[in-house]
Amino acid sequence: MANLEVKNKNVYTKISCTCSTYLCHWENYSGRKALVCSAFGCTETKDLVGAHVINCSETSGSRQYITPLCKSCNSSHNSDCFKLNASAILVAVSYRSKCKPC
Repeated sequence: MANLEVKNKNVYTKISCTCSTYLCHWENYSGRKALVCSAFGCTETKDLVGAHVINCSETSGSRQYITPLCKSCNSSHNSDCFKLNASAILVAVSYRSKCKPC
Protein backbone atom coordinates (compact mmCIF):
# COMPACT_ATOMS: atom_id res chain seq x y z
CA MET A 1 0.00 0.00 0.00
CA ALA A 2 1.29 3.47 -0.85
CA ASN A 3 2.02 6.03 1.82
CA LEU A 4 -0.90 8.45 2.06
CA GLU A 5 -0.14 12.13 2.42
CA VAL A 6 -2.19 14.11 4.91
CA LYS A 7 -2.02 17.42 6.69
CA ASN A 8 -3.21 18.36 10.14
CA LYS A 9 -6.62 19.97 10.31
CA ASN A 10 -5.36 21.89 13.35
CA VAL A 11 -8.77 22.31 14.84
CA TYR A 12 -10.08 20.75 18.00
CA THR A 13 -13.72 19.84 18.12
CA LYS A 14 -15.48 18.21 21.02
CA ILE A 15 -16.31 14.61 20.22
CA SER A 16 -19.87 14.44 18.94
CA CYS A 17 -20.46 10.70 19.26
CA THR A 18 -20.51 8.21 22.14
CA CYS A 19 -16.81 7.34 21.79
CA SER A 20 -14.93 8.79 24.75
CA THR A 21 -12.14 10.32 22.61
CA TYR A 22 -11.20 10.60 18.96
CA LEU A 23 -8.49 7.99 19.54
CA CYS A 24 -11.21 5.68 20.86
CA HIS A 25 -13.30 6.54 17.76
CA TRP A 26 -10.38 5.49 15.54
CA GLU A 27 -9.91 2.23 17.46
CA ASN A 28 -13.64 1.38 17.22
CA TYR A 29 -13.67 1.77 13.43
CA SER A 30 -10.22 0.53 12.51
CA GLY A 31 -10.44 -2.57 14.69
CA ARG A 32 -6.90 -1.84 15.90
CA LYS A 33 -5.32 -0.62 19.10
CA ALA A 34 -3.31 2.59 18.65
CA LEU A 35 0.26 1.60 19.53
CA VAL A 36 2.49 3.94 17.53
CA CYS A 37 2.30 7.27 15.72
CA SER A 38 1.07 6.91 12.12
CA ALA A 39 3.47 9.53 10.71
CA PHE A 40 6.08 8.02 8.39
CA GLY A 41 9.39 7.60 10.20
CA CYS A 42 8.01 8.40 13.68
CA THR A 43 8.24 5.62 16.26
CA GLU A 44 6.67 7.46 19.21
CA THR A 45 4.43 5.22 21.32
CA LYS A 46 3.51 7.67 24.09
CA ASP A 47 1.13 10.62 24.12
CA LEU A 48 -0.89 9.43 21.12
CA VAL A 49 -3.99 11.35 20.14
CA GLY A 50 -6.75 10.85 17.60
CA ALA A 51 -5.58 13.55 15.20
CA HIS A 52 -7.87 15.34 12.74
CA VAL A 53 -6.27 15.17 9.29
CA ILE A 54 -7.20 15.90 5.68
CA ASN A 55 -6.12 13.63 2.83
CA CYS A 56 -3.90 15.78 0.58
CA SER A 57 -4.99 13.87 -2.55
CA GLU A 58 -8.65 14.82 -2.11
CA THR A 59 -9.29 17.99 -4.06
CA SER A 60 -12.03 19.45 -1.86
CA GLY A 61 -10.14 18.92 1.40
CA SER A 62 -13.41 19.11 3.30
CA ARG A 63 -13.53 15.53 4.57
CA GLN A 64 -11.88 15.08 7.95
CA TYR A 65 -10.32 11.85 9.12
CA ILE A 66 -8.84 10.55 12.37
CA THR A 67 -5.52 8.73 12.65
CA PRO A 68 -3.24 8.20 15.65
CA LEU A 69 -0.43 10.75 15.87
CA CYS A 70 1.91 11.67 18.69
CA LYS A 71 1.51 15.16 20.09
CA SER A 72 4.64 16.34 18.26
CA CYS A 73 3.42 15.19 14.82
CA ASN A 74 -0.04 16.59 15.58
CA SER A 75 1.36 20.03 16.33
CA SER A 76 -0.38 23.07 14.90
CA HIS A 77 3.03 24.03 13.47
CA ASN A 78 2.81 21.06 11.05
CA SER A 79 0.61 22.60 8.36
CA ASP A 80 2.26 20.99 5.31
CA CYS A 81 1.37 17.61 3.83
CA PHE A 82 3.31 14.70 5.33
CA LYS A 83 3.40 10.97 4.69
CA LEU A 84 1.81 8.32 6.85
CA ASN A 85 3.17 4.82 7.39
CA ALA A 86 2.02 2.38 4.72
CA SER A 87 -0.12 0.53 7.30
CA ALA A 88 -1.90 3.69 8.52
CA ILE A 89 -5.69 3.74 8.50
CA LEU A 90 -7.84 6.84 8.15
CA VAL A 91 -11.27 6.79 9.81
CA ALA A 92 -13.84 9.40 8.83
CA VAL A 93 -14.89 11.70 11.67
CA SER A 94 -18.49 11.37 10.47
CA TYR A 95 -18.78 7.59 11.05
CA ARG A 96 -21.32 6.81 13.78
CA SER A 97 -22.57 3.18 13.55
CA LYS A 98 -19.83 1.59 15.72
CA CYS A 99 -19.51 4.36 18.29
CA LYS A 100 -19.17 3.27 21.91
CA PRO A 101 -17.06 4.32 24.89
CA CYS A 102 -13.63 2.71 25.23
